Amino acid sequence: MAKGLMLCLAGAVVAFLSATSAQARSYDCAEADHAPEGAWQPEQSQTEEAYAELNKQKGWGDFMYRACGTIENGQQVFLVGALHVVDGFAICDDDANYAMFYGPKTKTFSTPIAHQKLCGHGQKIPRPQQ
Repeated sequence: MAKGLMLCLAGAVVAFLSATSAQARSYDCAEADHAPEGAWQPEQSQTEEAYAELNKQKGWGDFMYRACGTIENGQQVFLVGALHVVDGFAICDDDANYAMFYGPKTKTFSTPIAHQKLCGHGQKIPRPQQ
């Protein structure tokens, strides 16, 4: 009886963990096509404006940004991934990474979503020279 109960509990835990990980939201632009509500292709001028707004923000110089179009709550917004830069490289799984949304119509940013893995595990991306 105890063995059967343990197997039942183990099965429930595995089912819960599988459901939880399946529902986890990725904020990686490489996976934006798989966003819950879909993606959209911004015009070049919209992308330039989004990056210009990002560059106006203070204290974000230690990050490299990647933005892409996604649909959230029925609205076309930019998904912005902020990768922490260390020694000239953006670190994909750095605990300082965050994501946020930028509304091109409202010209506002959402509250940052902290602790994001924003590209392949352990990958380092050279920061482009400005």
